[in-house]
Amino acid sequence: GTVWIGTQGAGLYVYRKDRLIQIHKREGLPDKIHAIADDGRGNLWLTSSSGIVSVSRKKLEDVADGGKEPLAARLFSTSDGLITNQMNGGMQDAIAVTPRGELWAPSTAGVIVLTGAASRVSALPPLLLEQVLAGENAAPVALRSPDSDAPVEIQPGSGKLELHYTAIRLRSPARLRFRYWMEGAEPGWNEVGDRRVAYFTNLSPGKYKFHVAAWDVDDPARIVSRVFPVVLLPAYYQTWWFMLLVIASAVSLAWGAWLIHARNVRRRFEAVLDERSRLAREMHDTVIQGCVGVSALLEAASSTSDSAPDVSRVMIERARDEIRTTVEDARSAVWNLRHTEDSSVNDSIANLVRRVRAECGIDIELETTGHATGLDSEAERGVVLSAREALSNAVRHSGASRINIKLRFTDEWLSIDVVDNGCGFDWTRQASIHGRHYGLIGMKERMEKLGGTFACESTPAHGTRVRLCVPLPQAMINDPRRTPQSV
Repeated sequence: GTVWIGTQGAGLYVYRKDRLIQIHKREGLPDKIHAIADDGRGNLWLTSSSGIVSVSRKKLEDVADGGKEPLAARLFSTSDGLITNQMNGGMQDAIAVTPRGELWAPSTAGVIVLTGAASRVSALPPLLLEQVLAGENAAPVALRSPDSDAPVEIQPGSGKLELHYTAIRLRSPARLRFRYWMEGAEPGWNEVGDRRVAYFTNLSPGKYKFHVAAWDVDDPARIVSRVFPVVLLPAYYQTWWFMLLVIASAVSLAWGAWLIHARNVRRRFEAVLDERSRLAREMHDTVIQGCVGVSALLEAASSTSDSAPDVSRVMIERARDEIRTTVEDARSAVWNLRHTEDSSVNDSIANLVRRVRAECGIDIELETTGHATGLDSEAERGVVLSAREALSNAVRHSGASRINIKLRFTDEWLSIDVVDNGCGFDWTRQASIHGRHYGLIGMKERMEKLGGTFACESTPAHGTRVRLCVPLPQAMINDPRRTPQSV
């Protein structure tokens, strides 16, 4: 009930159970079949242009019926001793089997006789990794012996990778079939027939296992396999230490950026505090002091308005002048301008002494020693306002009858001493009180900001001495760390 049909280019057809099934090269049969013979032992013999093929009839029927097992087709060619692979067909039968089991077949080189061929069994050879080519201009890797388990190390940046594998067998090597699988890079096996090269591109650095399996088309159920370890070395930018360095650098940059941001915020905050402190000092030394002077003058004018109208008018005029001076001082404080445009420190303090002496009637003596040296606008303003504050405190709080002011210019420092013979006060106790009296604090801050010093000596009933010291411009240029020990 089965018809076997050989074709010239389409392999073998089987007509069975009203179905026509094609069995060709994919199953291991040649495409050109000249003749078909049954040896009576369950095998079909096929002559072709590739040699003589022996195949189990039952296996062919199973394949025709939809079986999935591989077909064992034994090929006899020149590697088995034939003088040619080209068998002849024609109008007559081109194959014959004798009662003794001999196979006779015509060829282009004469008659071929096979004896005992059906019982041939060949051993499978071991698998080898012949060479590895990595990159465009790659050098071959040393041949791996059958018992070598050393991993193949591939340098970074290779890109393309070729693994040349083989199984050395001198007898019928064309009958070997292969498949491979790169574990870790591919999902499964690649059926490649008789090809002995595996191609890979863009493999990530790491460890892989290259599986290779081989079998003979005579008996595909017998398979030999081997695993070759492959190590693709990483480039420096793919190593763990480089990634750790990148992370550490990123963290350092973030930390540095945060530190810079915190420093900028702190500087802005300090600038705001400095500006607020400056404004507080300026308000205290200009507006408040001016208002106190105006208030004193107005009270004096009010008390003498009836008894001495001329004196009262003079006091009111002085109060007007004091208000104008206070307004100018406030405007200069807001814009941080020069306290006086055309006068030096000693001139400004001399004018201050004359005005206070006239307003309060207290004996104020001014003494200047040394060669007067000019200061920059900020230092001059700070010195004059601090001296004004010290003089105002002596006039308002000490009850003194005499005040001495000493200006001393040296080569490097300017010192101002304001000494009164008033009631004095407990300086240590006053310095520890955090109240609403900012005069002493303002003087100390001004001197420190100018690089100078502030000192106050006072005891109850023995008067008070306030000393202000600032460096002259040339002294700051020579050594900004100098201290006024010699003043």
